[in-house]
Amino acid sequence: MQGDAEVVKVLSRYEPVEWQYDGLKGKIIPWTLENGGTSHDPSVLAFVVAPNEKVVAMCPGSAAYQPGSFSMWLKEQAVAYDRAHPRTLVPLIRATVAAGRDGPRCAEVERARNEKKPVLIYVGDDSAASGDKKARALAGKLRAFERKHFGSKTNAAAAKGWALFRLDLSDENHRAYAKALGVTGAPAVLVFRPGEGTPLDLTKKLKSGSLAYQMKKLGKREK
Repeated sequence: MQGDAEVVKVLSRYEPVEWQYDGLKGKIIPWTLENGGTSHDPSVLAFVVAPNEKVVAMCPGSAAYQPGSFSMWLKEQAVAYDRAHPRTLVPLIRATVAAGRDGPRCAEVERARNEKKPVLIYVGDDSAASGDKKARALAGKLRAFERKHFGSKTNAAAAKGWALFRLDLSDENHRAYAKALGVTGAPAVLVFRPGEGTPLDLTKKLKSGSLAYQMKKLGKREK
C-alpha cells in the first residue's frame, strides 16, 4: 500500500503512524475494539485520529487493502476535516476538483456561481514545507501571505456571504484547474464576480491593498 504513488501523495497531508500487532494481550486490539474494530484477529485497519487523539473515522471493509479505495477514503477524510477546521479566520474550504473529459471541474465553484454568489479561490501549495531549500522558502512566503490576508478578523467579516475555496498546487487535479483559470504559481487569489464568467486575479492588488476592500467592492450580487 505504501508503494502506491497516489496513497503516498495523499498521506503527505497526514502524520502517518503504523502500529504492529502486539498479541492478544497487547494494547492494539483493545484499542481497535474500542474505536470501531470488531475482530480479535490481526488485520489491516486504518483510522483517522484528530490532534486531540479522538478517533474521527475508521476505514470501512476491504478499502484498507485496495490502494484506489484507500486513497479516495483518505481524501474524503481530509476534505471533511478541512471543512470542520478551517486553517484561517477566513474559512477557506479545500475545493473538490475532478478530472473530466473536457478538463478539470469543481462542482462546488460551479454551483456557487450558478447561485450568483461571489467566489474567492486561494491558490496555495501544501507540499512546499516538505521540499528543498527553495520550496521551504516558498512555504514561508505562503504562510506570511495567508496570515496577512486570511488571518484577519476584518477580512473574515468581509468574507461573509462569499463562497471561499482553496486550491493546492501539489494536487494534480487542483494544479490543472488552477492552470485553466490562468494561474500556475502560488500564492494567488482569484475572484468570480456574481454573474461573470471570467475570474479576476487580485494577487498584485493585494500587495498594497486590502482584501476586505476588494471583497466589499467585488462581492455585490447581480440585481
